[in-house]
Amino acid sequence: MRRRTLIAVIAPIGALVCRSGGDGGDRFTVLIGGTDRLGGEIDLDALVAYFGANSPVPPGPQDRITRLN
Repeated sequence: MRRRTLIAVIAPIGALVCRSGGDGGDRFTVLIGGTDRLGGEIDLDALVAYFGANSPVPPGPQDRITRLN
C-alpha cells in the first residue's frame, strides 16, 4: 500500500514537464493550474534542431550491456 504524506507549501515549487503533461494529459490535471508557465519548442523540433547543430552526434557508450550467457 502506498503511503501518502501531505506537505505544506510555503514557497513556489518549480517543475519541468513535457507539454502534454503540463496541459493535463495522462490525468495530470493538477498541472493545468500552474503559474508562470514557460513555453518551449515541440520535443521533436528541439531534437531535430539539436542534431542539426551538433551533427554528427557520436553514439553513446557501447559497453552498457553485458551478456551473461
